[in-house]
Amino acid sequence: MATNTYFNNYKASNEQDLVESMIIESIQIKGLDLVYIERIQENMDYLFNEDTTNVFKQGTIIEMYPTFVTGFDGDGEMFTRFGLDNFKTGSFVVSKKRFEDEMPSFIRPKEGDILFMPITNSFLIIRFVNAESPFFEKGKQFVWELNTELMTYSHEDFTITDQEASDAFDAIDLDSILNSDGSEEIYTDDDPSADNRELEEDGEELIVVNPSNPFGVR
Repeated sequence: MATNTYFNNYKASNEQDLVESMIIESIQIKGLDLVYIERIQENMDYLFNEDTTNVFKQGTIIEMYPTFVTGFDGDGEMFTRFGLDNFKTGSFVVSKKRFEDEMPSFIRPKEGDILFMPITNSFLIIRFVNAESPFFEKGKQFVWELNTELMTYSHEDFTITDQEASDAFDAIDLDSILNSDGSEEIYTDDDPSADNRELEEDGEELIVVNPSNPFGVR
């Protein structure tokens, strides 16, 4: 038996427009202003399919709704073989229509791009973009769900061209980022885990290069 012809739950454009307007208004009321920063690949290595020089230039402020309300999700702080790491994740919902209005050159949010959340001074890297949540409400997809992870800053090049988005960075130092517990982690020469220089100096005393025997064959 076919569906009831007197009810149109999936093709009513007027109801779709109403739901979309309500979603946009709800995000603008309860959401946060985040800076969406596009990753630019200027030195792509096609052998390894990666770009080691991450450059972030274009920043756009757009409202998003965080689905987490009691703090970041994920495993939190854990001790690994490399020391204390933060495994924190979070999901944000952004309206498709608002995303297209603010960034018309984009087809969709891209994995690898960065979200900057000024309220916590956190950089979040987009790991996955879910286009089917919720699944075809009223026969249309209204939002993108961005699954993000707390980014570990590694001296990436941030050159934000948009003035409004650039103002959001004035109060922070990109060489120091906030941990999840709110304490600042600054990498200096006094850091016991940053002793590469001392190891290199000790290694230079032990390495003796013989031009006639560069491989040290005895």
